[in-house]
Amino acid sequence: MSNLIAVDDLLGIADRMGSQYEYVYLAAISGGQDGAGGNFYDYAHVADPGDPDIEIPLLNSANTADTTWTDENASDVAATLVAGLSNWYGFVSAMRTHFTRVGLTGSWDQYLAEAENLTNPTYSDTDQGVRVSSYFNSVYNRAFGNANLAARNVFAEHKIVLGTAEVNGSTLSFWDGDAISDGLLATKAGDGYAAAQLQIMAVGGDIGATDLDLTLTVKKEDQTTETIDVTVPAGTLEGATVAIGTVTDRYIDVTGMAFTTAGNEGTTGDRVEVQNIVERTIQL
Repeated sequence: MSNLIAVDDLLGIADRMGSQYEYVYLAAISGGQDGAGGNFYDYAHVADPGDPDIEIPLLNSANTADTTWTDENASDVAATLVAGLSNWYGFVSAMRTHFTRVGLTGSWDQYLAEAENLTNPTYSDTDQGVRVSSYFNSVYNRAFGNANLAARNVFAEHKIVLGTAEVNGSTLSFWDGDAISDGLLATKAGDGYAAAQLQIMAVGGDIGATDLDLTLTVKKEDQTTETIDVTVPAGTLEGATVAIGTVTDRYIDVTGMAFTTAGNEGTTGDRVEVQNIVERTIQL
């Protein structure tokens, strides 16, 4: 295999397109919020007893306009806004043509999953793969008619809470959260995402005067489970985070939490949640 685009260049393309989409998405969130005077319905509605000459022709359409674009459906709005930019997202299709030309029949998914094993180039990531942003997957989805990349090849840009725990004396209560993915090869982005390094955040207040040593039971993409330890230091401020393991410790789920060290069981009321760490910051 020869003349295959280098990983850094491929990720540069994917990150630039993902970043451009992110700008549209964030603008869609801002544009969907109510203004100082409210929304379209508020402007079209006349104070009681009302005015039929204004309200009859306007209110239904005003309500439709308000519900079509809100900050909660910004992803749908962003997809609609970029739908007409076929000459832009068509670049994604051109990349597939390049892959086919050099014999990489698996296209984007094969390249991302096997980057380190390809003759040219090599890549230093320890799991022999690279991943693109979920924002780029939104562009890919538009380019290929609602198709999505494999979940294993796409890192989530949004926060996923995998579990929450709270100290109550000598007891640790655990509430299961959302899995990043089921880890299956057939799972597509949107239904799941690539395994990620995790972090633990103090929530509901600062951590008390005693360290909180925890052992997490975590699940990997290959469906095996293992345990990993983390210490949340005494006095950790609400909202502060502690990374769990290193960048090579990547998981899709947390199935349990327990105290690790007697005497370092935190303080009653200490509450933490486990989240994914976004793999990297994409940029133009």
